Amino acid sequence: MVNKKVLMSVLILGLAATVAGGETWAYFTDTATSQDNQFTAGTLKLKVGNGTDDFNFTVNNIKPGDLNQFAGDIYVENVGSINGTLTATLTNVSNSGFANLLNITVNGNKQGLVDGSTWDLGSLPSSGSKDLEFFYSWDDNDPNIDNPYQGASVAFDVKFNLKQQV
Repeated sequence: MVNKKVLMSVLILGLAATVAGGETWAYFTDTATSQDNQFTAGTLKLKVGNGTDDFNFTVNNIKPGDLNQFAGDIYVENVGSINGTLTATLTNVSNSGFANLLNITVNGNKQGLVDGSTWDLGSLPSSGSKDLEFFYSWDDNDPNIDNPYQGASVAFDVKFNLKQQV
């Protein structure tokens, strides 16, 4: 019975010490709230040519032996708010026989005039722009190859793609 009384006394003293100790370890606190936080997605917008998304050029009277002849230039601009990487790809190439005789060079990078030819035109930062220069070449081959294409024409599209930089 003495053990129970001693044990009960120790428990009561321990409880009293805990309550008293908790009050003696009090400290100050304060809170603040940051309001109206938000995330907004950036934009990636390519402007091609003179304010439109369309651009074309027409070159007449080309002939075998025309090497690195200027075809036209095009202004491209990233009017978005995030940086991008620019490529240009030939699509919808008509008259593939004649097209196979021609090469297109864009900003120093030469490609054949075939569907899917792609130029990596590098970085185009937000609010940045580039002037792209297009040149064509018709290598002087053999009259037996070139003669059938007198008066021929080839049409194609140039698809520009601006991809977000990672």
